[in-house]
Amino acid sequence: MDVGLDIGGTKTLGMLLEGDSVVKKGAPMDTGSNRGRDHIRSQLSSYISDLTQGRERDIESITYAISGPSDGTIVTSCLNTPEFVRWDMHETLPEHLQHKQFSLQRDSTAFAYGESLQRQGRVLGVIFGTGVSACIVDGKPECFGHKGHRCTAEVYRDGTLDIHDVHENLGARNIIARYGPHLDQMWTSTDDAARAMQDGIVAAAEKYLNHLHRIFSPDITIIGGGQSKSPLIERLQRIVPYTIERSTDTSLSAIIGGVNLSRLERGFYKSQHRPELYVPQTYAQAR
Repeated sequence: MDVGLDIGGTKTLGMLLEGDSVVKKGAPMDTGSNRGRDHIRSQLSSYISDLTQGRERDIESITYAISGPSDGTIVTSCLNTPEFVRWDMHETLPEHLQHKQFSLQRDSTAFAYGESLQRQGRVLGVIFGTGVSACIVDGKPECFGHKGHRCTAEVYRDGTLDIHDVHENLGARNIIARYGPHLDQMWTSTDDAARAMQDGIVAAAEKYLNHLHRIFSPDITIIGGGQSKSPLIERLQRIVPYTIERSTDTSLSAIIGGVNLSRLERGFYKSQHRPELYVPQTYAQAR
């Protein structure tokens, strides 16, 4: 069995997996990202203990899908939870599980990979939440055997392709965070100020997605994260010429994708290898 946690800037959700089947799903928990490391460490440790109670011996690995690149188990950058930066997240595991395999996966990479396992073709996964990030997954049936997909571009800061630089170039980094904590009310309001905010978010999101589509030409774009539940998706669908869908369950996709990427990294699938980084020629020329 494998434990997977999707740790967002606002909420954390964990699941216990047997293969790709959910054996147990934890309740959503406030991440508490503004309450300090001691609080976060205590919360995550207790949450994992509750999730694995009675099954500790069966646990093979624990994976966190988290917003930011990492060096091993240390978070090197995190858009929505700065408290995680330069923190060895292995410290957040319950003491009785610290000998288990543990890994961090970028949430957008894990999300896109999890979504791609349900589809054919090139999938662009985008998370619109407290922050914004994206990953492209190119369907290659021969690469991963029973799953049949390969992650071909990841958003690590020290990687070949850095989509967060694209955010900055477009002025679209932290699109959602820029508009404050009251987005749900903003989307339902009809006053002039709220409409201006709505239009600003839609315009920034459209520009960001158009840029990624020019680079990658995905077959489908799947949007997850907290703002995937807002009218943002319907508004984008009306104005862009490509296919956009709302993820049915962002956390489930991120957890299944993250756990599968961790399995690949530790050689769980024999004769397989870690997903390769991929740089389209158009992007390489632009650099």
